Amino acid sequence: MEDLNDWHQLQALKDGITIDASGISPLLRTIAKMIPVSRQQDDQGWLDNTRNIQVATAVAFGTLVVRDKQDYSQRIEAGRIWECMHLWATTQGLALQPLNQIVERAEREQSAGLARDFTKALTVLVTATSWQAVMPFRIGYPTTEALESPRRPAEEVPPSA
Repeated sequence: MEDLNDWHQLQALKDGITIDASGISPLLRTIAKMIPVSRQQDDQGWLDNTRNIQVATAVAFGTLVVRDKQDYSQRIEAGRIWECMHLWATTQGLALQPLNQIVERAEREQSAGLARDFTKALTVLVTATSWQAVMPFRIGYPTTEALESPRRPAEEVPPSA
């Protein structure tokens, strides 16, 4: 069974989703570290946690939108706005969480020629046809302290080509 949260691998790569940053309770976090699970169990746990806890308890939702999501400058600007919003919200005692999986799945449907289930869901989320979602998120007051996720120092990040 593949260990999806191997401590040594996380420290070497310094990225990815970790149990510590998953938002689960300290008790579940401890158990999850002691009992390895399969990729399928991990994925199902993520889905259940997102649907039944994170989304169900959100105070509000938002979506950053652009006119043309294929325009990288618009995506970069949306990312800058997200960072500013997130930093400001943190200074106000608020928590923001990206819910960008729906956008990623819609893009995957288009690139792989899959059924357009998530693409259709995005049209319900953003009804104005002149705008396209790039970053859905939830916002509210945190109920637990978030643990840090691994991050590489800037000098270890290769420049983009």
